[in-house]
Amino acid sequence: MGQPDSTKRRASKAPRAEVKSDAPLAPKADRRPPTTRYQGSKLSLLGWLHEHLSTLDFDSATDLMCGTGSVAYLLKSMGKSTLANDALRANFQSARALVENSTEQLTTGQVSGLLEPYAADEAQLSVVASEYDGVFFLPDENRFLDRIVPRIARLSSASRAIAFHSLFQACLMKRPFNLFHRKNLHLRTAKVARSFGNKTTWERPFEELFQRAVRETNAAVFDNGRVNQASCSDAFAVRVATDLVYLDPPYLRAKGSSFRYADAYHFLEGLTDHDEWQTKIDRSKKHLPYRAAQSSLEDRKHGAEALSELIEAQRSVQEVVVSYRSAGVPSIEVLEKQLRSQHRKVRVVHKANRYALAIHDSAEVLLVGSRPKRVHG
Repeated sequence: MGQPDSTKRRASKAPRAEVKSDAPLAPKADRRPPTTRYQGSKLSLLGWLHEHLSTLDFDSATDLMCGTGSVAYLLKSMGKSTLANDALRANFQSARALVENSTEQLTTGQVSGLLEPYAADEAQLSVVASEYDGVFFLPDENRFLDRIVPRIARLSSASRAIAFHSLFQACLMKRPFNLFHRKNLHLRTAKVARSFGNKTTWERPFEELFQRAVRETNAAVFDNGRVNQASCSDAFAVRVATDLVYLDPPYLRAKGSSFRYADAYHFLEGLTDHDEWQTKIDRSKKHLPYRAAQSSLEDRKHGAEALSELIEAQRSVQEVVVSYRSAGVPSIEVLEKQLRSQHRKVRVVHKANRYALAIHDSAEVLLVGSRPKRVHG
């Protein structure tokens, strides 16, 4: 399954602020996207973000590093024409399902077709089962993934995106720490007392967890009457043409380390590239990651400089909103100074927040940089 044309790394342009002629009722700002177990998700902070975003005068928005799309979904629910972009293929599928898609849902018949046993004339592939035996999932679970993924790939784009997003959530539910950064299936199978995870969920059949995620994703689909798009590009390649850009970069710690999303979720990337997966595995590492380019924003030596360059690239955008953590590098003071250097009025707000897997406490910080609007006479 080669990378589809719509996901190739290319410069992406934000959608024009158009209104469809058959626009539905006014969108609800209190809509919530489906539950996600994605590291760094802003799902629990959407109310707080809405409080501050709703004070701004903008009609279109770009979420430049959207992850699973929680903030992009919020922007869509606020009635904005929204572009959700992420460099990871899996996140692109989630954004396509929840932001770009406005009407399509996965039907009961489609779900049944995805879950049924192999047909007599159906090719039986063995990518996950042969490459990841004993790494992340049990043998029967690996065979399930090899069976369902090629079927998902044959669906139309929006249905495919919903199915992939739902499968990703099912996979995360079955993983200790909801990650793929280590070969640690033994944490799930060992008969020992645990202070983490949910063994009951781990042992639920994949079919059950997938169907649960499909129901939740279907329920989140809505039409805000605007043109919304999803793209899969490096953040530096996106030419932002919207009124607002939202930046939620990887958090760089004071010691220079960062959370590597491509490594933590490499298995989900592989699922989107099932046919070519085996040729892209890094076999020098025990957890056999799918090879993906590291973001310069995650680089321990140059990450702070890269973030500065990314913010500078947004100089012409009316509203620049940055989410970061109080203990990050560069400091909040440095980020605020850079936004002010673009002749912006800057507002900085803090919110105490407990991050999953974090050792030290730190606050979520939102920097809102607004440029005075030009008055045309």
